Amino acid sequence: MNTAACDAISSARRTHARSAGPTRLQREQKQATRERLLKAAENVFSTTSYAAASVEEIIANACVGRTSFYRHFDSKWSIASALCEQVMPEVWALWEELARLGHPSEKEIADWLRHRIAVYGRHRALFTVMKEAVAIEANGFDAIERMHVGVIEVLAKGIAAFALAMQDSTAGREARVMASLLLMQLDEFNYRLAVHGWDVDFDVAVLMMARQIRQFIERTC
Repeated sequence: MNTAACDAISSARRTHARSAGPTRLQREQKQATRERLLKAAENVFSTTSYAAASVEEIIANACVGRTSFYRHFDSKWSIASALCEQVMPEVWALWEELARLGHPSEKEIADWLRHRIAVYGRHRALFTVMKEAVAIEANGFDAIERMHVGVIEVLAKGIAAFALAMQDSTAGREARVMASLLLMQLDEFNYRLAVHGWDVDFDVAVLMMARQIRQFIERTC
């Protein structure tokens, strides 16, 4: 076979290799780097506030280059959000659990709240990071608002009051504002009890919050 033919075959193989995409090893290495960066971010955020932490610290902790970081994340907010995404399946499962109760009693809501507080407690470091991040970042409020819209959609599957909040009517718009305010209150309630260590009677606090949720359900039905 002549040189020209060999060159043509070699070129074709290189083209095929490029078009075939990354190899399994490359994909595994990329995933390993991403996981190393997430672990590094978790380490940094556990010892430094979100505001004080920097991308450079995360890079140094992960022992990777800047290029590797920006291949996976475009900012500190991006990697903090990715960290919290790891616990979101558990968080969404809680909302699904509440929706399945349909028309819950005060006791059922209180039991659900205790479960939710326990989840927040297990992941208090991540929830602390996100509370700081949404207060600082320009798109933090939008992220919370999108989350609340999603929660209302989930709860609307089983609870009439939240289904009303999905309607484009005067009553629906009023219910939507009330639901959003309730969710803001619930976020702060969980943070204070599970993360901040609110110095109040735990059972009384849970009962009061359960009563607030129950009143919303009753008032808008």
